[in-house]
Amino acid sequence: MGKNGTNNEVTLKALETIAEEIALQETKAIDYFVSAVGNGSNVLGVGRAFPKTTKVIAFETVQSAVLYDLKFPGEYEQRFGIPHGKLPRHSLPGTSYQGIDFPHIRNAASLVDDVVLLSDASLDKAYTARTGKHDTEQLPHWDKVEQFSDVGRTTHAALAVALEIAETVTQKIFLLLDMIK
Repeated sequence: MGKNGTNNEVTLKALETIAEEIALQETKAIDYFVSAVGNGSNVLGVGRAFPKTTKVIAFETVQSAVLYDLKFPGEYEQRFGIPHGKLPRHSLPGTSYQGIDFPHIRNAASLVDDVVLLSDASLDKAYTARTGKHDTEQLPHWDKVEQFSDVGRTTHAALAVALEIAETVTQKIFLLLDMIK
């Protein structure tokens, strides 16, 4: 991010170039780009390089919901019965944290087709203790994607989201950026 909270175009252009190189190497169009929200750089930098036919799916934890709240104002509290950011800090670095309003996230909101909220066993437990409900158990869980041991937590999260989407579509190409473990 640049001075005074502005977009850092150097970073965004580098990410955009990565996306363009990937698109050039692919013989088919990418149907879904799945990315962690983080500070919004990946979503914005990579997402803006793809044509409108590529669905940009961002994900963040059920605790954070920064981009989710921007895309769907008021829906979080209605859906879960608590304001977002009221659960304990999550253990999925790189996905965003409630209360940090990065400009990249705001600017990425217009590119994003959907925001998927993720949970894990500890957030389920905290949510149930606070609300008496089990709603978070229906969300994709990054800690249940076990068949890929050589990738990090954020990649497990991206895989959980992609696998959930893949259950509803066929013959689609997904792009996930592998985060170093």
